[in-house]
Amino acid sequence: YDSIEPESSQKSVIFRPQDTIFKYAAWPSVCSDENGTLYAVSAWGSTHVCPFTQVCMYISKDGGKTWSPPIVVQDSYIGDGHGGINYLGNGKMILSWAYHPGDVMLNELYGRVTGTMWGGTPTSEDNLRAAMLETYWDIPPEKLVGGSFVKISEDYGMTWSEPIRIPVASPHGFTQCADGTLLYLGKEYYAST
Repeated sequence: YDSIEPESSQKSVIFRPQDTIFKYAAWPSVCSDENGTLYAVSAWGSTHVCPFTQVCMYISKDGGKTWSPPIVVQDSYIGDGHGGINYLGNGKMILSWAYHPGDVMLNELYGRVTGTMWGGTPTSEDNLRAAMLETYWDIPPEKLVGGSFVKISEDYGMTWSEPIRIPVASPHGFTQCADGTLLYLGKEYYAST
């Protein structure tokens, strides 16, 4: 995705994957710390609703002129997407994301890439995705639970806690109120799976 600086026509490219089937980068979110370092996160996968999607972070120390390569901060057996990131002060950050349960994700994508969902002839990229999906049918069900989750970092995003399940999802993270309270408005998202 490209970002346009408000006062100029210059563009700052954060991440533009090319020459790969993994060229879907979407649902960006950005925050900054007290030093002016920018942290952006996005989903990165092969298509929307994709079990191969990861949440990646990108860091800029020069006001968004240049960015780090993608740093994978969340990657499970099924697609992790809709990442939100918030800086809370003193090096502490919170990352949020959500994903569909494995049966929803695998059946939808498999139907799409094989042409059985919407019809049409699968592309060579679809055939590759379908072949990759064949390995997913044997993953234990407990590894394919969907929902909404958060992770906490205490060191400016260098390390992260284990995932913590929460009942609602929102693609752009939390809002920190003036008193430090976190406000998170979202939709209930597979809270009972």
